[in-house]
Amino acid sequence: MGESTPHMEAFLESVQRRAFRMARFATRSDEDALDIVQEAMLALVRRYRLKPERQRKVLFYKILRNKIKDWHRRQAVRNRWRIWLKPGKSETSDDAVDPIGDFPDESSKNPAE
Repeated sequence: MGESTPHMEAFLESVQRRAFRMARFATRSDEDALDIVQEAMLALVRRYRLKPERQRKVLFYKILRNKIKDWHRRQAVRNRWRIWLKPGKSETSDDAVDPIGDFPDESSKNPAE
């Protein structure tokens, strides 16, 4: 990283609190927020450490917003699978919802069957 390291460290220290608050507000989780901020900081250092200092703030917050969007997308996919795989009430109850059981049996010609 060369001579820009102290400047980059100072920059990251200057944005860390606000970035954490933004990520925590978006995720409602301290752990996820810390992960997102860390990923954003690493991405900035890896890809843009040679960019001029005046561009770092814009780049960092764009990366942070994209990391938050990615987190929300992953959560949406996980939640879809949880809903699909989650039984209605309990696995032992007689009235548990079977998602496959709701699909029509297309092998019969009679719609009532």
